[in-house]
Amino acid sequence: MPNLLPVHFAIMQLQDFKEDVMHQSERADNDVKETLESYFSPLENTVGMFDERVGIIAMSLIELVRAGNRSLVVRLAKIIDSEERSDEKVLALQEAQNNHQDLATRYND
Repeated sequence: MPNLLPVHFAIMQLQDFKEDVMHQSERADNDVKETLESYFSPLENTVGMFDERVGIIAMSLIELVRAGNRSLVVRLAKIIDSEERSDEKVLALQEAQNNHQDLATRYND
């Protein structure tokens, strides 16, 4: 699976784009939101299929190592690392947002 990393990168970019577009459409009409959701629905299926493939690779890790397929193991590790860093960024942003809301609430009281 030599294209595993480029596919992961492309999916991450598409997900980031979707999040940006959906955030920008928060004040839009429901019709616009529904149209955007329908445009991005194939992405969710793609992400699901990719996650399934990564899960299969992860469950086959021992066999991959035994077979000497080190490059696939490294690619899997890079994807896992990237996903963990992405999750950490999301959690940090959520925490910053909560802290900002707490400060705003205290200031307004």
